[in-house]
Amino acid sequence: MKSIKLLTVFLLLSSTFLVAQLPLGFGSSWRYYVNSTLPQAPLLHLGYDWKSPYFATAGAGWNNLTNNAPIGYASSGGSYGSTAFGTSLYNPSGSMPNGSGHYPNTIYYKASVTDVNIPSYTDFNLELKADDGVVVYFNGVEVYRARMAGSIGSSVSHDDNASGCVGSGCVASIPDLGPINILASSFPVNPTDPNKISISVEIHQYTSASGIPSGYSNSSDSFFDLKLSGGTMGAITPFITRGPYLQLPHPTGMQVRWRTNTALVGRVCYGTSSGSLTTCVNDLNTVPSNDHIINLTGLLPYTTYFYSVQHTTGALVETSVNHKFRTPVSGTDFNDIYKTTRIWVTGDASEEIGSTSKTPKQDEVLNGFKIYQTANPDSKNLDLWLLLGDNAYINGSDTEYSTGFFSPYDDLNAAYTATNNNNIMKQTPLMPCVGNHDYYHDGSLSSNDISSIDQSIIHNINKLDPATTLATLNSPMNTFYVATSGRAISNFRVNKNNSFYNIFSMPDGTNPTTLSNKYSTTNSTEKKGYYSYNHNNIHFICLDSYGFYNSHLLYAGIPIWPALPNPANNPQMAWLMQDLASNTQKWTIMYWHHSPYTRGGGHFSDNLIADEYLLVGIREKLIKYLDDSGHKIDLVLNGHSHSYERSRLLKGHYDVESSFSTSLHNNNPSANAHHNGKFTSSAFECPYIKQTVSTNNEGIV
Repeated sequence: MKSIKLLTVFLLLSSTFLVAQLPLGFGSSWRYYVNSTLPQAPLLHLGYDWKSPYFATAGAGWNNLTNNAPIGYASSGGSYGSTAFGTSLYNPSGSMPNGSGHYPNTIYYKASVTDVNIPSYTDFNLELKADDGVVVYFNGVEVYRARMAGSIGSSVSHDDNASGCVGSGCVASIPDLGPINILASSFPVNPTDPNKISISVEIHQYTSASGIPSGYSNSSDSFFDLKLSGGTMGAITPFITRGPYLQLPHPTGMQVRWRTNTALVGRVCYGTSSGSLTTCVNDLNTVPSNDHIINLTGLLPYTTYFYSVQHTTGALVETSVNHKFRTPVSGTDFNDIYKTTRIWVTGDASEEIGSTSKTPKQDEVLNGFKIYQTANPDSKNLDLWLLLGDNAYINGSDTEYSTGFFSPYDDLNAAYTATNNNNIMKQTPLMPCVGNHDYYHDGSLSSNDISSIDQSIIHNINKLDPATTLATLNSPMNTFYVATSGRAISNFRVNKNNSFYNIFSMPDGTNPTTLSNKYSTTNSTEKKGYYSYNHNNIHFICLDSYGFYNSHLLYAGIPIWPALPNPANNPQMAWLMQDLASNTQKWTIMYWHHSPYTRGGGHFSDNLIADEYLLVGIREKLIKYLDDSGHKIDLVLNGHSHSYERSRLLKGHYDVESSFSTSLHNNNPSANAHHNGKFTSSAFECPYIKQTVSTNNEGIV
């Protein structure tokens, strides 16, 4: 028999700019913010100040269309003196924005410029055309101001007037401010991309009369244009901006991934002693790149290896005694008495952003886990890190992965400097599943854009008649899509063009020379968020509960057992049943994002509204089919709900919460199914016992 000790599972609460190349010339495109009825600064969005590189203008009241400079307004309408506006904000011949003859005092602008040479410049040349006052920020830090009170770095409010006006007697003219030399050392490296500069500009008006309402000006014109070019170029010092992080663990191999600030060819050197890293392997891609993937093969099973991250032509070396991993055992070489598999599980583990500031929940859980590791030294020897989806909020963008996932979990977390987490990302291979937020980034769409009406209708139809789950009713083009004003329908759950599939490696089985083929049961080049693998004596199965495969969701078109799913309709489900049938491991753990049983953390699995229909569909169809098929699944892990919940041993419950019955659905006395699963000596605090030799499905936690 085997006993189930409940794994410790942490479920956590769960920017877009116009980008141009350097040099950024006059007449380029910008996004702007101006509030005519209640003038104010854009302040915070998703927890970030408007000047921050992380600030997302999308959905924050900004004009996100293509707005070519010069941008502004003038009494002559579409031109400022003899210069035509690229974008004219108002028509001053009509009524004033606030109905009282006054314009907002301040207009805000944002754009980004990229160039692979940005890290090598020691300075930049800035030129401005501004009416009247101007303040400029690079990567969130002020680098220049003109015709504004105070020195660089002093506070500026939306209702601060410019200290002077443009032109002799304030007659419209366009004086160039520049070239202005900006030292690269005067502002920080862009945290989202070292090859990028996020530029934020505020234009203030000069007020020549008293009695003007706060936030307004009696100025009749405003003008903005900007030019930025590189100055002196020096040598680029390469450094690591993401990782290293481990993937695809295997008894004889491991994958190492990381990102650098500049393109180079990476290398990993490794050995069984931290002082003797004698074997080296170069990047899979021999062309210099910022992202690096290296497969280490030919390793020994159940062996600790130390490694260093390098590159082939320079001095980049990151290594320490904390750069290490242990390979899993090979085949059946696993003795429960001597070897334990330790797994860290996080769901919705990205930094959750509140309305005014970052909430501390991710940091609190991470810090709590590090404190636990300190108190329990053996727990530092993690074998696996499972991610249950929604790994980066809000849209699963690459930037959000940098700030909300890699930054908190990599090496040191600034929120809790007293403890480090070198024992997590650099040492623990992570195997992720994809969540709904991870899918949103194709098109940079937010969760508010999700269509919900058709989704509810489709579930109700499917519930009445499973046979109606055809492509015509389950098609992403017809019913499951994300759309916003002015956007075409996005098949983002079909094409899977998102950062999740670029950042993480999943076994695909397509190339017999790669590490992933050694344990993958997926055999297609199509992007897939479902896969399986063996680790020690456990068989892990990861499913995609949000993506479409042949126009079918995970639970769509599931027949009544013993009929098998049709691979042509639902390839994910057909693959799952083949995988379970060939599984010979002692333990089986499945994980996917959407929980079939939940009533906390913002979701309720009895609801048939919006995306909640997914939870119901998975419970009614997938879980029932797994129960009916008799496969011995020990544990299912899910995210989505931002809370910690767990079940007892459970079997046969597929309806709403009120229909649950202990006598019907926890009905295996020999398994201690009614007990709470804690591992103590109390009468109702003991592990669940499952019979290894039993021919019956004894339930799932």
